[in-house]
Amino acid sequence: MWDAKGDTYGDPTLLRSGAVPTFATAGEAVIALHAGRWKNSTTVDDWRSGLGTYLLPAIGSMRVDEITTADVMDCLSPIWNAKPETARRVRQRVARVMRWTMAQGYRQDNPAGDTVLAALPKQERRQKHHRALPHREVAAAVDKVREATHVNPTVRLAFEFVVLTAARSGEARWSPKSQDHHPPLHHKNGLHFGMWM
Repeated sequence: MWDAKGDTYGDPTLLRSGAVPTFATAGEAVIALHAGRWKNSTTVDDWRSGLGTYLLPAIGSMRVDEITTADVMDCLSPIWNAKPETARRVRQRVARVMRWTMAQGYRQDNPAGDTVLAALPKQERRQKHHRALPHREVAAAVDKVREATHVNPTVRLAFEFVVLTAARSGEARWSPKSQDHHPPLHHKNGLHFGMWM
């Protein structure tokens, strides 16, 4: 396991020896356990980056049975309101690592569970939605895009497809040429998506 500076923290061979692992080693074990099931290949990098930036410098070298809720709060407090989405993901990841340590018998509780959530301040969720175009103006907007000759024809057609079918923009961008990046199972629920034309 590497931190943001490139320093190593965990030794996965410790897991085989029966010794209580460090948080870094446990984190790497959880990543290895789940990596094959994650849909997006960048998830592994996101996990390592989040753990390396926000957790490993403080608790990476600590044994998992020594980590307290206060330790987790010390890691999360600086980013909890400044970077709320990142903080939520980091908390979810440390909680997942700690659930793994509980399942392995290294500890009895989860220091990143409900207690830490109750102790941290409530986060404001500010969702920004795009303004919707009034229904009466949609036809004129589509006509305007059709007439925009400076815009790539593929983009114009994709825009029209999204407007007329209420498809997600990601579905409009997908093409057989990009199957390496967008496999056929591209629905959120993992079911194959077929369209009748």
